[in-house]
Amino acid sequence: MLGLKQKCIHNRIKKTHYFSLQYLAIGDTFYTIVYSFTVGCSTISAIVIEVYEAICKHLQNRYLLEPTTEIWQKSEEGFRNLWQFLNCTGSIDGREEW
Repeated sequence: MLGLKQKCIHNRIKKTHYFSLQYLAIGDTFYTIVYSFTVGCSTISAIVIEVYEAICKHLQNRYLLEPTTEIWQKSEEGFRNLWQFLNCTGSIDGREEW
């Protein structure tokens, strides 16, 4: 060692947020989280639902806007012009939705 002291600063997140991130972002199951952290399944379920509801409450109006007639028409126009799909407003997993 060079005699230098390394200072490590960690941003701690609450376990409740970590559980929710494990489930929502990574895709772990409740049972994986239960066995990893020895917390009850009902506890994990309640935490994830609480965090999910908070996320929806604060971000829904900003990022999940209700589509207007103009948005639907632009979407249909794009499918019609690019792919010759008439009256198609979107696609899910490669399948057109009418």
